[in-house]
Amino acid sequence: MAFKIIETQEELDNIIGERLKREREATEKKYAGFEEAKEKAGKYDKLIAQDFEGQIRKLSEELNTEREKNAGHDQTVSEITARAEKAEKALLKVETAHKAGLPYELAARLNGDTEEELLADAKSLGSYVKTAGAPPLATTEPAKAGGKSDNAAAFAALNAALSTPNM
Repeated sequence: MAFKIIETQEELDNIIGERLKREREATEKKYAGFEEAKEKAGKYDKLIAQDFEGQIRKLSEELNTEREKNAGHDQTVSEITARAEKAEKALLKVETAHKAGLPYELAARLNGDTEEELLADAKSLGSYVKTAGAPPLATTEPAKAGGKSDNAAAFAALNAALSTPNM
């Protein structure tokens, strides 16, 4: 084919029109179904966004539920911790009172947070309190004549009365 010179605007428009028509046809073939795929992709994106929002909502509800449960546990733990600290302090006061030789009834009156402070207070309080000696471990009652105490004699008489037959 030989080159033909374009002399009019109409000839140029026809040549360009044919070229554009071929290009449109090629593009339509190449991108056939693109609009449908684009529409499906948009629907898929919406579904995923909804699913994520649902999951986020569900997980947020679970998180709030667990926080409420843990709030009760935290309160229980703090109460138990306070009770344990109170019991430890009371035990420390009793031990300190024992070390200082004070009666156990006065242990609650000791003031201080550390063992040293409690011991100093116990010694100070001990200077005002006179304690009696420890009670004896065995009876100090003298035995009756015949080697039996009053209790043993009474028990023997009761035992003899019960063992004799009634008539």
